[in-house]
This record gives sequence, C-alpha cells and structure tokens, in this order.
Amino acid sequence: MVFVPIVWLTFFGALTITLWYYKLNYYGSIPGPVLRVGLLMFLIACILFFYFTFWRLKRVETDEHFIYVTNYMKHVRYPVHQVASVKKYDWKLFRTFTVRLKTPGSFGSRFTFIPSGRFFDEYVARHPEWVVEGR
Repeated sequence: MVFVPIVWLTFFGALTITLWYYKLNYYGSIPGPVLRVGLLMFLIACILFFYFTFWRLKRVETDEHFIYVTNYMKHVRYPVHQVASVKKYDWKLFRTFTVRLKTPGSFGSRFTFIPSGRFFDEYVARHPEWVVEGR
C-alpha cells in the first residue's frame, strides 16, 4: 500500500514541476496557465485522496498475546486485552478492519488495516466479542 502513492505522486509531482518551469504558451489547444493550474489542483487532490485512504492504513500482525501494528516507520505492540472492538467493513473489492483500543496508543485510539488472507479471520473467530459489522 506504500508503493502506489509514492510512484503516483513522484510522477505527477515531477510532471507538475516540469510544466511550471517549462516555458509554454499553449500545449495543443490548452493554454499553458490553465494546464499548469489544472495539473497542480489534480496533484493536490491526489495527495488528499492518498492521505485519507492509503496512508491511514496500517500493517497488523497478531499472536496469542499481542497485536503488532506498523506504518513501516514506527512499530508498536498492543496487548490483546487493550482491544475494545474490531469493526469490519466490506467494500466489495476488499475488506477493512478498524481496531478500537480501550486506551489511546501511539497510533491513537483506533487504526485501520486490510487483512491478509484468512489469518485474521481465524484470529477474530477466537475472539467473537470483538467484531462489529460496519457499513
């Protein structure tokens, strides 16, 4: 989930910088200033989209006593007894889970992740009191 936003923003960021420094009056039938401002607004919209979707997702691993959460820069271990609830959202193409903690931790009081395979389903099956269906 880290690869797509980085490549996308690197490409469109470089394209935006290039068009702002490249002297052009027209690009095809589009006036240069309209193209520059339009591409800048598109880049800002992509940054906001990635911020509110991909960058909020965490990687989660579990064992019998702890839940390990990482954003690939910071790694945190939460005891299982700190989990208040796990909310499951089905988006048709993929599922997300939001874990709510009893007390706020390093990533706040809740974090969202996309489960990998059946592993988390088996883990949640052992703790049925956690899962609440979302949307």
